[in-house]
Amino acid sequence: MIKRIVFYIVFILPFTSFAQKQSSISLPALLDSLESKYQVNFSYVDEHVAHLKLPYPVSHQSLDDYLQWIESKTPLKINKLNAQFYTISVRNDQHSDLICLHVFDKQNRASIENCIIIYGKKAFYTDSLGNYCVKIRDAEADNLIIRHLNYESQQLSIKSLNREKVNKIGLQSRNTMLKEVQTKYYLTEGINKKSDGTISINVPNTSLLPGLSEQDVLFSIQKLPGIQSLNERVSDINVRGGSNDQNLLLWEGARMYQTGHFFGLISALNPYLINQVELTKNGTSPLYPGGISSVLNIKMENEINQSLEGAVGLNMLNANSYWKIPLTNKIAINLSARRSIADVLNTPTFDNYFERAFANTEVSQFVQATDTLRSNQYFNFHDYSAKLLYDINSRDKLRVSYLNMYNTISYEESALNNGIIDSKTSELSQQNWIASAELNRKWSQQLNTKIHLSASSYDLNSINYDIPNDQILRQQNEVLDLNLTLMNSQKLKTGLQYDYGYQFNEVGVLNFDDINKPAFSRNVKEVLQTHSIINDIRWSFFQGKSIAKVGLRMNYFNKFNQYSFEPRLTFNQQLNDAFDIELLAELKTQTTTQIIDFQTDFLAVEKRRWVLVNDQDLPIISSRQISIGGHYRKNGWLISAEGYWKDVKNISSSSQGFQNQYRFIRSSGNYTSKGIDILINKQMDDLNAWLNHSISNTEYNFSEFTPSSFPSNFDVPHAGGIGISYQLQQLEFALGINYHSGRAFSRIVEGQEVVNDSILYQTVNSYRLPFYMRPDLSIRYTYNLRLNQKLQFAISLWNFINYENIINQYYLLDSDNTIQEIRQQALKFTPNLSIQWSL
Repeated sequence: MIKRIVFYIVFILPFTSFAQKQSSISLPALLDSLESKYQVNFSYVDEHVAHLKLPYPVSHQSLDDYLQWIESKTPLKINKLNAQFYTISVRNDQHSDLICLHVFDKQNRASIENCIIIYGKKAFYTDSLGNYCVKIRDAEADNLIIRHLNYESQQLSIKSLNREKVNKIGLQSRNTMLKEVQTKYYLTEGINKKSDGTISINVPNTSLLPGLSEQDVLFSIQKLPGIQSLNERVSDINVRGGSNDQNLLLWEGARMYQTGHFFGLISALNPYLINQVELTKNGTSPLYPGGISSVLNIKMENEINQSLEGAVGLNMLNANSYWKIPLTNKIAINLSARRSIADVLNTPTFDNYFERAFANTEVSQFVQATDTLRSNQYFNFHDYSAKLLYDINSRDKLRVSYLNMYNTISYEESALNNGIIDSKTSELSQQNWIASAELNRKWSQQLNTKIHLSASSYDLNSINYDIPNDQILRQQNEVLDLNLTLMNSQKLKTGLQYDYGYQFNEVGVLNFDDINKPAFSRNVKEVLQTHSIINDIRWSFFQGKSIAKVGLRMNYFNKFNQYSFEPRLTFNQQLNDAFDIELLAELKTQTTTQIIDFQTDFLAVEKRRWVLVNDQDLPIISSRQISIGGHYRKNGWLISAEGYWKDVKNISSSSQGFQNQYRFIRSSGNYTSKGIDILINKQMDDLNAWLNHSISNTEYNFSEFTPSSFPSNFDVPHAGGIGISYQLQQLEFALGINYHSGRAFSRIVEGQEVVNDSILYQTVNSYRLPFYMRPDLSIRYTYNLRLNQKLQFAISLWNFINYENIINQYYLLDSDNTIQEIRQQALKFTPNLSIQWSL
């Protein structure tokens, strides 16, 4: 019953109201209907027919009745050639008296509906396609006046207008509608900040960043204030004190559960088909569920290329290619693929990444224990994507997308057993595939509808052989995420827009563990369905200087019979041409999280597994956040500061990566993060320089722990970066330094290290690792070939002074009660070279 009521309120009722307001039909639509009904064909010139709208006809008995009625309502003559074919033309006595207009927006070329056309004492309105034909009387007036609330008016001389074809009239916007981009060059070219606080990255136009030979979206966002990866993994990004599972990453509207290749060291997203990335840290749209720390919305190219475009590239880790292929003027397909080259070519870059990815894991222990791994190991990653773009007509667009990402590592272990060599292969694989389809319907200039369907499947599998102990451990973590979203976007009046809709989400999670000695097996599957109603109002007033967005997301979790109400708010006030202030606030809930049962799970490589909340030991996670900021822009300078306060409740200690006295304890707690993010940027012709710095404090509160309050595992009091980029014609150069405070950790009690076969620790997280610093350098040169071809060379030097950074420290207890101190090192000096040919 609830589903029916929601569906009726959100969709049927608005469309019914809309249909009641529609008192007319376009002539082409009516002719299409007659062709289907009577199996006839009409031949006509589009310019004579496209602009005409008629009242809805009554139900006539015959085709002739319809045709006579059309002739009576239009200046058209319909001629019958035979029983099947008809021609339509303008009557001679009417032709010279008609002036046809098509009115459009000069900026985006979109048709403008309901423009007022004033001729003498009469007023007319353009239709949904921006068209209208005016019947001219020579003595009535010499001019036409075109007006619209959102555009500058135009006065046109009758003599200057063509009576033989449609006159195309472009209008200039008054800029009173909602302004999207508020701050350009937010850090560098291609990165902008919108008026609602969202940071938009135009990937194809983003300048070269230090440490990268090719674009990497998930590394690029770490250059922004308030975002770090304390262990240098793109699969472990920390936003304002949150763990990685608190980030919602969307690809074409579907959630990603795997984000990295090399088990987290490089992005699993091929950058060459990504068009735009939107990052939101606060004031999130109510369209998005979860993601209590951030939302990263990744969008592929969405427009049809009119010509073939593609590229083939190679670097020291992988080979890649992408192609944008127009099949017709309405249909295109975009393809991309990327694959590691480790099984073909071994490089120093691969060796460094391999060492960093598998340090302190089952894989690295075997590497150190034998010389045969190189001949018996196999490592591979790949990803490929495809997107079909189909512009059905001027109102309807269909987009279908697919992405597949895959990682695998396997190695053979051998042992001598009763004089016989026994060999077993341990393996870990990780895969995430995503499929999505989206249909957009433009009913009019005021109303748009979007229907989105998506599925995301994640699978983490491992088998670990321990030959000396005759032990086999099999583990699996699966996620299936299904989503249906129905949204309407309606412009109510100048500067006011209302978005509303319904969203259904079903998530199923499987966790499987099986070991033969001692015999144990666990197979847990959970499913959660969520129904959500979405409301979002955007209002631009005071000539666009004040912009507000107020949203509300209402969730119903059927498994728990619980409701949640999540208000979202953004407000931006432009004080003058150089300075504006903003206020952002939100309440959120999250129903999925990643936990670590044992540090040795999944070969100790990808230890985290996805789980669903259960309203018991894993309650629904909730957050509240507010931030206030100001931005100053003048003479190429940008100075931005934003203070925030975030409170998150019901996190699990198993999701926080404890490697001290709390590593085996599961408890629910909270954390609070507060701080300020600062960015200073100077743009000077071809030179760009920036400084970003974050000051923050993130503290846990677990009532079952002693002490209950202590620094978070992701607490970084100071973090930031300094960078400079320069472009000289085809040569680009970028140099930067990233830094942050050392992360908190727990030391053992000297002299009393082991008590009752357990490590004895001092106060939790009372010490810090050394300060982290990493200088990076990138150089890129583009050589222009003939026939619009390009050849691009790039080199990146990661940590080019080979600074030794310690990113984690913890302790392990051997079987003989001897303590091992583990100090994990960051990636050392690592060069990378790439070459790409593009068309």
